[in-house]
Amino acid sequence: VLPVSFDGSEVLFYNSSVGRSVERRYHIAQGSTGIDVPFRLSSYHRGARSVAVDLSVTTPQQVEGGSHFTVHGEVSSSNVIVNIFFPGGTLAYTKMLIFPNRDFDAELTAPMFPDSTPTLIDHGSFGIVAVVNTGDGLGVVTVTTKARDVEILPGDLEVLHEGNGTVDDTFRAHITVRNPSNFGVSNLSLRLIMDDGIDNITMIEMDNGYHIDGRSVLEIYQNLPIARPGNYSLIVIADPEDMISEYNETNNGDHTSFSVLPRPEIEWDVSPPSGNITLSEGENISLHAKALRDGVPLTGIWFLDGEQVSMDNDIDFNTTFDGANSSRGEPYRFIYDVSAVSNQTYPGDLATSVMFNITVLDVNRPLNLEHYSPPDHEPIVLENDTLEFMVDATDPDGDELTYTWTLGNVTWNGTERFTLHTEFIGNLSSSTSPILVAVVISDGRDDGFDISLNWSVTIVDVDRPFHASVVPEPGNITAAWNGTLRLEYNALDPDNTPVFSLWELPNRTVENSTSLSINVSEVPLDEEGTFDVLLTLRSGVFARNFSWHVTVEGPPEVPEPEPYPPAGLRIISPAYGAIYQRGDVVLLSAAYDDDREIQLQWLVNGTWYLGNDIPIDDLAPGIHNIILKATAESGVPGEATLYVTITVRDAEHTGEGSDERDEGDTSTSWGPIILVLVIVIVILVFIVFLFFLLSRNRDEEEAEDWGEE
Repeated sequence: VLPVSFDGSEVLFYNSSVGRSVERRYHIAQGSTGIDVPFRLSSYHRGARSVAVDLSVTTPQQVEGGSHFTVHGEVSSSNVIVNIFFPGGTLAYTKMLIFPNRDFDAELTAPMFPDSTPTLIDHGSFGIVAVVNTGDGLGVVTVTTKARDVEILPGDLEVLHEGNGTVDDTFRAHITVRNPSNFGVSNLSLRLIMDDGIDNITMIEMDNGYHIDGRSVLEIYQNLPIARPGNYSLIVIADPEDMISEYNETNNGDHTSFSVLPRPEIEWDVSPPSGNITLSEGENISLHAKALRDGVPLTGIWFLDGEQVSMDNDIDFNTTFDGANSSRGEPYRFIYDVSAVSNQTYPGDLATSVMFNITVLDVNRPLNLEHYSPPDHEPIVLENDTLEFMVDATDPDGDELTYTWTLGNVTWNGTERFTLHTEFIGNLSSSTSPILVAVVISDGRDDGFDISLNWSVTIVDVDRPFHASVVPEPGNITAAWNGTLRLEYNALDPDNTPVFSLWELPNRTVENSTSLSINVSEVPLDEEGTFDVLLTLRSGVFARNFSWHVTVEGPPEVPEPEPYPPAGLRIISPAYGAIYQRGDVVLLSAAYDDDREIQLQWLVNGTWYLGNDIPIDDLAPGIHNIILKATAESGVPGEATLYVTITVRDAEHTGEGSDERDEGDTSTSWGPIILVLVIVIVILVFIVFLFFLLSRNRDEEEAEDWGEE
């Protein structure tokens, strides 16, 4: 069998010996896998061989020229000298084999034949010959060398462009790579080095794994990243990392120079003039910007505070009194930029954008008085009564409002509400009537937009019983079973007559206290879990009664947590469907993602194993169902069950997929029976769990019915 080298659709066969070589060329159709080739072998000695020589290549038989390979040989007798020759009779190896040695290993280096060498061995297969010193022993083995080379010759690199050669054009490198050898080159990479003449060097790695067939040419086009006009130089190097064995590494690169012309200057049409602009809230402005190069409009983008907002030449800016486009601490920055669109400008361009800084001044607007009360500016109120004052105003600018109230000669800062409490005697009684109430509403600015309101309040003398108020309101109230209930009252007598009080509870009474604190847990309750509190106030001949019916709320019921299975339970080993030989160790291992303490139990052939990472090595041949039961030992209860099926084969059964048994083997496979039992157990557990849920729901419904009764 001779090595084969593919070149297109031709197959070249070489059979070489000392000083001679034979070349045959055959055409093989694409898709063929072999061909029968007749060869005529010549003999190099006379008579029959008395020493047999057997050679073989122990390293890859197809090697690159100049690389190392090993030839192993054996001879039929000892005490001989073995000589190995390359084609042309070159002695490559010699060794004397002394009894009892009859074999040898020759470390050889494949010869390299440049393409210009006039020889039939053109980087293909060649034979090497081993001859014993007696001349009556001969062995031949064939080795294939692969020689490759790539070339980029002067003129194989040029730079092309479309248009007038300005920075607007697309520049492409046209590279021609040549393979002068008979063998294809794979995984070829190229490197482009471009210099713009001002110390800006760009390196382009073309690691596309190019392939060139033998005696072929590869043409590559690569776009060049041109950033500015100027005089450029370009260098191309094939196989820059020297990954391909080459015979001439000085012809794998080329260089060229080219020029990039500048663009015409940018002309601008801008209104109003760019720069700083001041507006007041409520004012609007239109901005216009247009850029042309050599009379051709350029595409621009409007940016507002760094965010793209438009691609038109005109943009409107409408200010508001609050929210978006209102006054703020910094100007609104509008930029119309033509460099934001690719392939329009280059770093050498000047004035590729215009900018407007618009400052919006705050404008204060008058306050709006929506409503006020009382609407009558001369209201009348009885002694020992209250009068509510309220103003409702808004600021269209969103400023925070302040309220300055005046009562008589007392002034304070308050809210939008004020309650006047009159008295039977004192400064707020009929003796001081009328009394002035005023309010000033302000947004805090000094522009005269404050709102002032005044009332002249007449306080009417009233002769009536004492006034009393209680907290909380009398009636039905609730209290926590372990809490404290506080009741209080406030009583005023027009004649300053003392007011006496009496609190009555089921277990005690309290006299002359304006408040009462009740420890609910100490009060005896009736059958309905309630109790009553009675308050009696007396002043002279006047008396008032207040009562509260208190319902005590018991402690809340704490629901029992619902069980849930261990989270993330999974069997690590054995795997489902795993196959073991008899006597193998089966590791029972599982994992879970649960914070509770989980107990693991394994059921194997009726035997329970407790724990994790348990080895078993006594399983009989057959199908085994392994069940894992995981139970939560702490926290909320819960459990889960998993199972896997494995097969244990007798060690004597080595055939894949064989179901045969040894003769006389009458053992029963319990796997299917155990599987049926497991299924029955799971169904029974599910029925019991369902019955438990139904019973629990029925108990809860009966408990609810009893509670309603």
